[in-house]
Amino acid sequence: MMVYVAARFSKRERVRGVYDLLLAAGHKISCDWTIHERTINGDGASGGTQRAVDQAGEDLDGGGACTAFILLAEPAMRGALVELGAALALHKLVYVVDAAYDNIFYYHPGIIHCDSVEEAIAMLSQGRER
Repeated sequence: MMVYVAARFSKRERVRGVYDLLLAAGHKISCDWTIHERTINGDGASGGTQRAVDQAGEDLDGGGACTAFILLAEPAMRGALVELGAALALHKLVYVVDAAYDNIFYYHPGIIHCDSVEEAIAMLSQGRER
């Protein structure tokens, strides 16, 4: 399957590890956003407006191109929740890992909850949807 993995920008290294697991299981990555540089500072100021525009488009396109979407959930997420909303709106196969259940959309009936990345990948590999 073609997979998009969403997480906090600060969790890039963890996401790269997930990519390795997905690739080893025979899946493909729809968009590697971990190669991007930070474009938005902590105070919300842009570190490169055009670069941010380009990266936002690439990320949403990658989410749109995927068959399955994995969210590495944490409390009080921002950009990854936009990606989650897009995945749900596009009726993608959505797995949420480590959900803290602090967001109403984590209860959406289109979401499959997993306790670990490995569980999500196993379900993907077996073709299990719900």
